[in-house]
Amino acid sequence: MGQQRNTFGREPTQRSRSFLFGSLGLAVAASTKAGGIRFFENGVVSLNLPVADEVLRARASRTTHPVALRLMQDLFSAVLGRPVVVDNPYIHDTKTEVVRRIRDNNASSLIPYTCSCAHSMFKSKQQWHCGKCSQCIDRRIAVLAAGVAQHDSDTDYESDVFVGPRSDGYEKNMAVDYVRHALELHRMHEIEMAERFNLELVRATRYEK
Repeated sequence: MGQQRNTFGREPTQRSRSFLFGSLGLAVAASTKAGGIRFFENGVVSLNLPVADEVLRARASRTTHPVALRLMQDLFSAVLGRPVVVDNPYIHDTKTEVVRRIRDNNASSLIPYTCSCAHSMFKSKQQWHCGKCSQCIDRRIAVLAAGVAQHDSDTDYESDVFVGPRSDGYEKNMAVDYVRHALELHRMHEIEMAERFNLELVRATRYEK
C-alpha cells in the first residue's frame, strides 16, 4: 500500500505539457499584443505515426500534432477575443534537420542544456536522459547524424542508447520497433506510405488549405 501511495497519480506521458507551455505563451502574447505563439517541434514527432505499441492511442501524447495546435489556437482566440495564431514552423523537418539548423547557427553549445527525455520528471538531475524512451533514441540519432555528438555527452544518458542494458517489455520493444519503423519508412514509396498511414495523414492535414 505504501508503494502505491508513492506512485499514485504519476502521469508518464506528459500529454498536458504543450497546453501548459502554450498557456504561458498566451499570457506573454496577451501582455505584448503579439499575434500568436510558436512551438518548435520536428514533424516526425508531431505527426506521431505509430512507431510501436507503446506509443499508440492514449499513450501517444500528440502534444504538437497539427490538430492539437489548431484546437489550441481556437481556444486561445476565444480567450483573448481576437485571432491568435498557434503554429509549428518545423512541421516539415526531421529531428536531424532541426539539430543541423542549430549547428549552422553556431548554437551547438546550447545542446547540453536541453532535455528530450519522456521520463525526465521521474529521474535524478545528475543525468537528464534515460536513453531508453523514443525521445532519447530520436535525440541521440539526430545529434550523431548532424555531427554534433561532442555537445551531447553519452554520460548524460542513464543507459547508452545503442548498447546499454534494456529490460524486457517496453524498453526492448521500443528500441526494436524504432529501428524497424525507420527502416520501413526509408524503403517505402510515397504512395505506399500514404496507403499505410492514410488515417493518420488525413487527420494531420484536416485544417490544411
